[in-house]
Amino acid sequence: MSYPDREKGIFQLLSAFSLALKKNEKIRLKVPGGLESPQVIKTVKKLGIEDHVILTNRVPYDQYLKSLRDILNDVDFVVVPNLYIDTWGRVVIESMLAGRPTIVTKGNGGLVEQVSDGVDCFHVNTYDVKEFSEALYKISLIPRDKVRKMGEIARDNAFQKFDNEKIINQLIDLYKEIGE
Repeated sequence: MSYPDREKGIFQLLSAFSLALKKNEKIRLKVPGGLESPQVIKTVKKLGIEDHVILTNRVPYDQYLKSLRDILNDVDFVVVPNLYIDTWGRVVIESMLAGRPTIVTKGNGGLVEQVSDGVDCFHVNTYDVKEFSEALYKISLIPRDKVRKMGEIARDNAFQKFDNEKIINQLIDLYKEIGE
């Protein structure tokens, strides 16, 4: 849901998706902002997956939150295949709050700390395209009722883990303790 650039793993995702698609022709991929990247468009065509990939325009941030429902309406999972270590993924929290489980890069700093593998998300090796594609394929076989349940758990976990009032109070207590 952020701009699809190389460091965020878009080309790994497209390659892995094309391999998973050979095993399950029912899967689809939506790439918000994909129409604004000539390299993404070229790669989708080169891989021959244009009938299974939806590329959209990037939504300006001032319209993003208003558009989030439309972006996620027909999505079962949100894939966050970052190739660089990320300390925090806002898109992960937004997905969780929207009731969508995520697929994140295994071992990727803050991303894997935000979610629980096999509970409200999946940690997968996005660096190895074949392993990534196998994970996408296996995840595509999960029954929709189980996916919905994972999404509900994701939402509940986000509300519990990332309660602003609770976090602020913990920080205030910490700063008071440090200041004494």
